[in-house]
Amino acid sequence: LGAIHRCCCWRAAAALNMPTRRAKRADVDAQVAALAELMRGSRHILFCTGAGISTNDPAGLRDYRGPDGIWTEAQASGLVVGEPGEKGMPVDSPWDETMFRRMPAARPTFAHRAIAQLSGGEDPLVKHVITQNEDGLHRRSGVPEVRLSELHGSAFVEVCGNYASGDSDESSSSEDESTSSDAERAALDAAADAAARERRPAGCGALTVRDFVTYWPETYKRSWPLGRHVSGRACPHCRSVPPEAAAEAARAFERAAGAVAVAASGDGGCGGG
Repeated sequence: LGAIHRCCCWRAAAALNMPTRRAKRADVDAQVAALAELMRGSRHILFCTGAGISTNDPAGLRDYRGPDGIWTEAQASGLVVGEPGEKGMPVDSPWDETMFRRMPAARPTFAHRAIAQLSGGEDPLVKHVITQNEDGLHRRSGVPEVRLSELHGSAFVEVCGNYASGDSDESSSSEDESTSSDAERAALDAAADAAARERRPAGCGALTVRDFVTYWPETYKRSWPLGRHVSGRACPHCRSVPPEAAAEAARAFERAAGAVAVAASGDGGCGGG
């Protein structure tokens, strides 16, 4: 409970008028005891977690607004001013591309495992877990799928199916913000994507959990003709991949595996938050 309190139970702490910043060990122990008592007396407990639960080792993923967060770093560098979503902010929010390589190497923290233990069994103390995170660490820690809601989806999940009209992955451009050459290039890209979608067979709609980030540039194939398994892997539920496609996918994943190994060794860029 101590790890949970420090990482993701600030709402419960606020309900008890507890300070959420670092305090003396004795103060933290008292807060943990009060939180445990609150939980024991509750009939229905729901956890809401965000990026902060994944910043500690062995996850080591950066958050967005913390002391070493992605947005915080962009503010300090003068790249952004104000708050995310405010008028005048860049359309493309600041992002750390190394996150795509670091996510597969991340492991659930003690807080993840504690929440999984509290949400397991037939009549668990924790009834449901809602997370904003795409890192898949709650799922990997053992939180039952029926008790987990990943609001922003998972970086490791693919859906087998055709691209629909209005799909969020369709190319788009703004005439006000693009030059004529940019608009022409965007139109050509959109036409190529549309043609690839026409060649795709109907998918079965199944979800498949992968062990890599499916939308990282090395694995994400927006125009892949095999369907919405954008990484090029076969859907285990409905079809196989042609040999030539399998060979191309294998080469892509060899490159991705090498990048993940570099990130896991600590030589791949910025560290955790």
